[in-house]
Amino acid sequence: MNIKVKELFPVIPVFAGLNSDALNSLIERVRVFDYSPGDIIISEGTLGDTLYVVAEGAVEVVKNLDLANERVIATLDVKETFGEMCIIEPVARSASVRALTEPTLLYALHSSDLYRLYKVNPEQFSILILNIARDICRRLRQVDELYTVKVV
Repeated sequence: MNIKVKELFPVIPVFAGLNSDALNSLIERVRVFDYSPGDIIISEGTLGDTLYVVAEGAVEVVKNLDLANERVIATLDVKETFGEMCIIEPVARSASVRALTEPTLLYALHSSDLYRLYKVNPEQFSILILNIARDICRRLRQVDELYTVKVV
């Protein structure tokens, strides 16, 4: 696999604390996707089962894509992840994701790749899931700050 994956994964927060065997197990299963600006990577409302890592470029997370009330809710750069909510709970995607830059290179792990880690090393899988939960909590706090009026 690409040397860049091996350099990038250890510094991504959702993979923090994983031992080298667990990291290598995931790296071996990574799929690489390349997008151009404006390409839709995932669509709101579709079923999701893949975690993405931005390896190069940037993406934007969009609610109500192509509608009058379209809203960009986040921009994600290198080392950031998306799609993690569907790993925790396999439900419809809560937003769309669109490529912003040329190129936008993504690394992807399917939920079955993570399940293999669970079967082989449940302790390392637990660390990964805890890291994903922490990332989701961090994002929820950011949204709370954006949409909550502070009373003094």
